[in-house]
Amino acid sequence: MSLSAILSISVSILCEILSYLILIRCILSYIPMSKGNIFTNAVYNLTEPLLSPVRRILGNFGRGHMMLDFSPVIVLLLIPYVIEPALIYFIQFIFR
Repeated sequence: MSLSAILSISVSILCEILSYLILIRCILSYIPMSKGNIFTNAVYNLTEPLLSPVRRILGNFGRGHMMLDFSPVIVLLLIPYVIEPALIYFIQFIFR
């Protein structure tokens, strides 16, 4: 197996894991947990670099206590349709 194929498979697996982490983060947002929870902190630290730029672009939806965050939905759509194909194309372009 070529290095390009190995890297492409690795990117696909990492994108899948990241998608699951974003889904887990959405579920965790409904569960009250302490700020010192290691698992919650790890999930938030791994997903926040992708979610925060999208959140800044979209802004806030809603009023008062009913704020809606659509950034996880946008990122979950971007990962398989934009980010993963772009990374795989870049890998295949470099390792021809």
